[in-house]
Order: sequence, then structure tokens, then C-alpha cells
Amino acid sequence: MLSHVTQLVRLLVVLLVASALAGRATAAEPDQKLLNAAQSFLENEGRAKAVLDFAHFGATYRGVETRFYQKVVDEKNREIAGYFALTVRYYWAGLLSDDEHTDVVFFFDNRGRFYALRSGDSTSKVFKPFELAKAVVGLTKEVIRAAVKDSSDKQMKELVETAITNVDAEALLRLKLILEQP
Repeated sequence: MLSHVTQLVRLLVVLLVASALAGRATAAEPDQKLLNAAQSFLENEGRAKAVLDFAHFGATYRGVETRFYQKVVDEKNREIAGYFALTVRYYWAGLLSDDEHTDVVFFFDNRGRFYALRSGDSTSKVFKPFELAKAVVGLTKEVIRAAVKDSSDKQMKELVETAITNVDAEALLRLKLILEQP
């Protein structure tokens, strides 16, 4: 009888230890150097102005600030080790107000490479982020095509054509940032 109780206690201890360890098993934190590099890349004034031009064409740039980072999850809501997203706020002035802002979320892989973006919160009451840039894309199709004509990356050329055909300002900004990242 004592043997069974001892075995049961051992089993409970093993289960408790395993449970405690499983609770700690989370995706690795993004490398701080990669976070810093991504933040510097996005907060570069020239690049920040270009992002704002895509998000709110014609707005006057007032500043940029990285608000926070978060981990990235897959379609099953599991953290992807080392992947992260930065939420960046762009401050700007428009026709109706001098005190506007728009957030854009930028996604990076575990090597710190930018791969996607999503528009976030905005105070704009007239145009949603990236809406007005669609008209500009229509006017600059050939310049955009010329920017990648010498590229040997067939997939990149296909993405450009798709973005131009669908007049997708967010996709074009994504391509621009991918090409600019060191």
C-alpha cells in the first residue's frame, strides 16, 4: 500500500514540475539589437515621410514615434519565435487639422527583416490610411515599374505588377521598404 502511495506522490511531483515548465515555455523574445535596428529603420526621417506620403498623401509630416512592440502569432494563435511587430505613430497635419496621427504596424521576421504592414488607428476623418495614395499610384505606374526593371527577382516584378494593377498602395509601400532595408 505504501509503495502505491509513494508512486502516486512521485507521479504528482513529476506532473507538477512538467506543468510548471510547460507554463514557462514561450516563444523566444526578439533580439533587442533587431528591435533597435527595425526601430531606427522606421524612424529614419526620410523614410517616415515616405510612409506618411503613402498613408496620407499631401499631409504635412510632424514627427514619428515607435509606440510599442508585440510578438507575432500564427493562424492558430501560437507565438512565432523571434518574430515581432512594431506599432509606429506618424504625426501629421492635414487640411482640416494640425493635430492628426496615424498608426501603422510593421512586421519583422526572426532575422529582423521587414515583411508586412497593416494600417492601425487614425484620427483622419476624411480619408482612410492609404486611400488617397491609390490615385497617385495610377499616375506613377511607369516610374514604379522602372524601379524594379533591372531586378533579377521575378517574384518582386510580379508583386510590383500586381500592386500596380490592383492599385495597392500598401503593397507598394511594402515593396519599397523591403528594397530599402539593409
